[in-house]
Amino acid sequence: MTGALAVRCPESVIGPLNVAAEYVDRISKGDIPDRITDEYKGDFNEIKNNLNQCIDVMNGLLGETDNLIQAARDGKLDTRGDAEQFAGG
Repeated sequence: MTGALAVRCPESVIGPLNVAAEYVDRISKGDIPDRITDEYKGDFNEIKNNLNQCIDVMNGLLGETDNLIQAARDGKLDTRGDAEQFAGG
């Protein structure tokens, strides 16, 4: 951040916001990062937990997709994805 806002906002606010922004940007581009392991308090911890849940779901979907692709390559065309592994499935 630049300008007066950056001067008034402590690192305890700017740091977690930058981490969240970086993770959302990476996920939106298909680059699924490792889970966030930093400790945060309050709303920032909730954001961290939600991003980690998103990372877990994306990794699960990618793993399931890899399994389906391999099954198709092996001629196992009756193989289906396991929707129960995922929330809302």
